[in-house]
Amino acid sequence: MTSNSDTTGPGFGTTLPAEVDVAVIGAGHNGLVAACYLAKAGLRVAVVEAANLPGGMTTSGPFIAEAPGHTVNTCAVDIIALLHSQIPRELSLREHGLRLVKPDPSYVSLHPDGSSLALWRDPQRTAEEIRAFSRQDAAAFLDFVNLLDRVMATAVPVMGADMARPSPSLVVGVARELVRSRRRMSDIVALLTGSASMAVDERFQHPVVRGALLNLAAGAGPVSEPGSGLGFLLLALLTRVGVGRPVGGMQSLTTALINCLESAGGTVTVAARVAEITRAGDTVRGIRLTDGRTLRARAVVSSVDPWTTLRELVDGDVISQSTAARLDHASANRIGSGVFKIDMALSEQIEVTGHIRADGVDLRRPTLLLGTAESVVDSYAAASRGELPADPALWVAAPSGEDPTQAPPGQETLYLYALAVPVHPRSGWEAIRQSAVDSVLTKTGKYVQPLEQAEIGRLVESPEDIAARLHVRNGCITHLDMGFMNSGPLRPAVGLGLGRTPLGGLFLGGSGTHPGGGVSGLPGRTAAHRAARYLRKNG
Repeated sequence: MTSNSDTTGPGFGTTLPAEVDVAVIGAGHNGLVAACYLAKAGLRVAVVEAANLPGGMTTSGPFIAEAPGHTVNTCAVDIIALLHSQIPRELSLREHGLRLVKPDPSYVSLHPDGSSLALWRDPQRTAEEIRAFSRQDAAAFLDFVNLLDRVMATAVPVMGADMARPSPSLVVGVARELVRSRRRMSDIVALLTGSASMAVDERFQHPVVRGALLNLAAGAGPVSEPGSGLGFLLLALLTRVGVGRPVGGMQSLTTALINCLESAGGTVTVAARVAEITRAGDTVRGIRLTDGRTLRARAVVSSVDPWTTLRELVDGDVISQSTAARLDHASANRIGSGVFKIDMALSEQIEVTGHIRADGVDLRRPTLLLGTAESVVDSYAAASRGELPADPALWVAAPSGEDPTQAPPGQETLYLYALAVPVHPRSGWEAIRQSAVDSVLTKTGKYVQPLEQAEIGRLVESPEDIAARLHVRNGCITHLDMGFMNSGPLRPAVGLGLGRTPLGGLFLGGSGTHPGGGVSGLPGRTAAHRAARYLRKNG
């Protein structure tokens, strides 16, 4: 990514302090959130980032060499869970420059027969659209949203809580909600422990409705796996807070967090890959970089994935056989399926062909869901066999449709996201890379034009590329797979989900910890509170 060559920018550079209270590994949004809370608490904080540009999975910029005026969002393109947390208010992110646009509908599913189904923030409005396909499915949808609301009444306070130190008010509140939901408890348990496919099969009949909802849930991972019903919490979040798209691209969120950190006295050092978390006995003493530089620290928060932190950055002598085994078996793209991404810079704005809506919704603005229920299931099955799916399930967005700052006037940026491709294809990624590109572009071209005839340039990333660029095991963008059995105190593994690590003063604060992936900042917030508490206790 060409524009990552610069190693200085607003709020970051290559200078490394000698000593701080807390060193934070990784300048993704979770690492920066942790650093902000710690710095605002009066602690000396330094963030170190391996890449030349901070942001991790929340980076954006002119990364297509032929298109310096087009903004590419390299991983995440929207903010959802963060909107439901207290973080934007507590860190004053608006005052630090974050601006959002909120497309509504946020997602529109396009069916091969020319039908479309919009998912609105108002569930009644979505149900009205569903009613045109099936009155029974419309009623089932509203009942499903009600069920999700019951789950969210418990899930939202738990998501932001430290699972090691639940407050009395949290315990009482959760117990109260469980009592209120007792008549629907069997449905709740079935949803959270069962598969997303089962949740759809239980409730919906029309293929347009089934395809839309299963494709949405697939954003959290393989839809046939036990526990994948948890992916429908995305639908619950959509109806509660909608979707926020940072003006200027996802880097705007990173910049706002860096502004907050800088205002509190913290620093960000880029081009600073960590080789080792240093220790004295069983207590951290700082970090050592691959270039030999060292940073002394009384505590370390690592926002990189748990396996990398504890199996590569920590001396193996302090990791027990049991802990090592649990980390090695923690699932990261476990079934062999990962994501594949193409970003395109276009000289013309796109049109969605063959899907005419009477309500005049501009289909350049929402994320488009392309895939029937069958193609979603089949995509994961093919990927797990090491094969490219014949009919890939896709999410397609034109970020410049909702935010014109992300492309020159009259032009477009296009974000193509294949939900399921093989992490380790039988013949290797070099052999199938072009076939994967062709498959995604062929499928997209049935719905969106122009594509290659208006192409200025593109950026393509396979799971292999994602693993190398972002230093995530197996190319897993959520660090560990999402699902009920990978949640709460079970994330990242039994014995590590309550804030304890084998080293005193080392805290995990990335997507591989509770409450998991997505742009929420909550893992970083929890890690910051744990680190601050540790430092107060240990002087």
